[in-house]
Amino acid sequence: MKPSPFKQWQSVLEFAVVGLATCLNPQAVVLLFLLKLSFQVLWAIEDSATEEEAIDPPINDISSVLLIKLYLFQISQAIEAE
Repeated sequence: MKPSPFKQWQSVLEFAVVGLATCLNPQAVVLLFLLKLSFQVLWAIEDSATEEEAIDPPINDISSVLLIKLYLFQISQAIEAE
């Protein structure tokens, strides 16, 4: 499976930022680690968001209106039953 161009640019961006930070201050090992870790977390969040959209696509307007009407109907039936 070939990585998408966006993923390749993410890797290039991460390499450039971490490399520049390393050149500017190589003694800040903990900060460099946190910077690298923050990139990894950012990419993981982005990947999980795209997976969720693929599994559960967003509800369109008609579906949301129908769900709201159904919910209100059930509430009105529950009130009448009491």
